[in-house]
Amino acid sequence: MALSGALAPPVGGLRGRVEFVVDAVLRAYAQILFSSSRAVGLVLLLGTALAPRALAYGLAAVLLALATARLFRLSPELIRSGLLGYSSMLVGLGAAVLFEPTIDAHAITVIGVATAVVMTSALHAAMGTYFNLPPLTIPFLLVFYLVLGAARVLDIPLEHLSLARIPAPAWMPSWLVVYLESLGALFFLPRVDVGAVVLGALLLHSRIAWVFSLVGAALAILVAGRAVLILDGTLPFVLGYNFVLTAIAVGGVWFVPSRASLLLAIGATLVCGMVAIGLAPLMTVGALPLLILPFNLTIILLLYAMRLRIGDAKPPAVDSPGGTPEEHLVRHRARFARFGAHLPVRVHAPFLGRWRCTQGWDGEHTHREAWRHAWDFEVADAEGRTFRGDGRSLGDYYCYRLPVVAAADGSVVEVVDHHPDNPIGEPDLRNNWGNYVLLYHAPAVYSLVCHLAPGSAAVRPGQLVRRGDRLGLCGASG
Repeated sequence: MALSGALAPPVGGLRGRVEFVVDAVLRAYAQILFSSSRAVGLVLLLGTALAPRALAYGLAAVLLALATARLFRLSPELIRSGLLGYSSMLVGLGAAVLFEPTIDAHAITVIGVATAVVMTSALHAAMGTYFNLPPLTIPFLLVFYLVLGAARVLDIPLEHLSLARIPAPAWMPSWLVVYLESLGALFFLPRVDVGAVVLGALLLHSRIAWVFSLVGAALAILVAGRAVLILDGTLPFVLGYNFVLTAIAVGGVWFVPSRASLLLAIGATLVCGMVAIGLAPLMTVGALPLLILPFNLTIILLLYAMRLRIGDAKPPAVDSPGGTPEEHLVRHRARFARFGAHLPVRVHAPFLGRWRCTQGWDGEHTHREAWRHAWDFEVADAEGRTFRGDGRSLGDYYCYRLPVVAAADGSVVEVVDHHPDNPIGEPDLRNNWGNYVLLYHAPAVYSLVCHLAPGSAAVRPGQLVRRGDRLGLCGASG
């Protein structure tokens, strides 16, 4: 969910515009299963056709979202990926199932759909730039909770989600009913027939994702059985779709499928259960449904925490989400077989020309413990001297105020640029690293260039950089 890829902008001509709209609509549906496949989106769209009103509202919401995004001249690439349409589609589906079809209901639904586009665009930029996190369905939640509040103020009759259910066949085991209803409830349709279609789309997308969905559903049934007195009859499938999405997301979307990702998925799913059950009484007081809130809170917290890992630990993170779990696994294995490394980053020297390493890993002076993998570089002349004259002034040193560049493609995380250069022989022990630029390159891969000259930083937080771009000038801070 909230996955984007490199898709072409719309091409000219009627055929090109039609293809663009079809892509945007189908991929908006596919986003719910972390897919960018038009075929998966088509199957899911047909699944909602089992409830004609849901089909009409959902499809109209996506088309309105597309028109809104084009009106505001938002990124055609994001529109075509479905990223700017899936939250609006969920708003439309929720309105179709929960609201009586009144003029007021239609009005707040239209406003909510348009607002979801703006909210998605804003959160996609903000969360991606400052935290390197996906927006997931947070835009939908924020907007739909506002829509529900407005509906109560306007006295719009609300239906209970459980009324959308239809009796399951008598021969069907209860665990299968819960599983299929959970899948159908992803589209506000907790029905076994809709769930069966969603299951077909999931199998079309990824068999690995399907396996993780079974893990999530099994845990949901287990937890719901222990908490039957907390909520009404919707608890099993509410836990179900939150658990299923959590297991799939952790097991194969943001982490490479493996035994380690399976264990992490189980742990994350149980945390999701605690979040769901813990929030249930609070949400009941506010007369708000849980919806997909537990999944969002769990995944955002987990991804942010795992971004802080200092090594390529297990399970390895996916370097570019957007494919299927199978594709992530193949890319990971191919990279390791070809380069002997799990990570896609080729690191180069952060300077131009020939410099000399004066302190490397486990250096005897300062490179200890968490900083044991640091490198110190200086420029030396043919005689091995790093300065001219008596070396008493900063300008005597050959490396002083030479460019310091990005070691690899990435984005700027943090910049410190205000510490003064220190006189020779007088280090600043309170600010050890002085002025610095911190870059993010890939999950768990960062680079830090330190001791820059004050006022020399050439980048700002959130800026994208390419290998060799100037970050600042070599200084004597820190």
